[in-house]
Amino acid sequence: MDLRRILLRLWWDQPAAPVYKLLDRVRRWHVTSRRRTRWEAAQVAVSPEAMPANFSAAAAARLWPGAADRTWLTEAAQRWPELHAAAQRRAAAAAEGRFDLLGSGLASVLDSDGRIRWHDDWKADVPFPSECLYLDVPICLSYDGPDIKVPWELSRFQHVFAFLWTEPDRYRDVFLRQWTDWLAANPLARGVNWACAMDVALRAISWTAALAAWGRTFDEPTRRRMWAALATHGHFVRDNLEWVFGARTNHYFSDIVGLAVLGTVLTPYSPAVEWAAFAARELDREIRQQFGPDGFNRECSTTYHRLMVELATLGWLACRVSGHELGPTARGRLAAAYRAVAVLCDSAGHVPLIGDNDSGRVFPLAERADSDLGHLAPLGAGLLG
Repeated sequence: MDLRRILLRLWWDQPAAPVYKLLDRVRRWHVTSRRRTRWEAAQVAVSPEAMPANFSAAAAARLWPGAADRTWLTEAAQRWPELHAAAQRRAAAAAEGRFDLLGSGLASVLDSDGRIRWHDDWKADVPFPSECLYLDVPICLSYDGPDIKVPWELSRFQHVFAFLWTEPDRYRDVFLRQWTDWLAANPLARGVNWACAMDVALRAISWTAALAAWGRTFDEPTRRRMWAALATHGHFVRDNLEWVFGARTNHYFSDIVGLAVLGTVLTPYSPAVEWAAFAARELDREIRQQFGPDGFNRECSTTYHRLMVELATLGWLACRVSGHELGPTARGRLAAAYRAVAVLCDSAGHVPLIGDNDSGRVFPLAERADSDLGHLAPLGAGLLG
């Protein structure tokens, strides 16, 4: 870290803060200009032919063991009949192009040609740009208009977890069709689904779970396309980190968790080695900064606490698989974050809804109410003992 950045961090909250906020605006302008130059050319996409020949799905299987060895399926219907039945319904609907996202109710997202409307807020029946550079995508089209999070949520591909937990053999080809269609409809760095690095990272995380489940069954061209798509996502996230001076939030945290996952899964790819090491350093620091000594997350929201604990859990595991163990202080903060859940939850595992909420999840194996944090305690026990 250079001296200028150290001084900025030391003095950010001092009386001279407006000066440094001005400097931050200059920094953002410079970074945006560099990104525009780099990504307008669209020459950053990784070619499938450029991927190492010795790639395998082994690292993805270590990160997502339940998807790889199908232990997710073992006695699932008997142990969690209601959750499993809901996942089956969700998987069947997603295979037909019907989704329930952000309170939309179960609705078809297919156009007249039967293709998924990846760029639209289908609730408002309004499309977001699909051709312009991601830096030029308007986040808000009008004050009371369509919600950009609708296409973002769909393109996170989190319905793949319902596929994997219910009937993975049945849904493999469904995933491949949807994945291929998404790649064709969303050229690199163009359109709404590249406008937020957090969502790019979450999409890549979902794809790595699919790789763990089905990678060994893909033919070589498909495997290489998958590796290349994941590598391209990694380059994009690494170059578009949502880092800011002062208090960083779930966006930057998602970025670095995505890099930790990609750095683990793409191990033979040389840039991924740097992503894994970088993400481990940043996660160690951000866990210490974004979770207080009492375990509560700085965003002061019970649902964002759930999101952040899930992110930290996945990031912690990815760092462990890649050989980058996080430090004892970060471990203590994460343990405290799990204990905070125990303090908040009632006997049924539910918490009061406090603060902002967008229902965000990382690996929604089962549908849960926004107030339901009951799955986190056993998750923490399994991860940290």
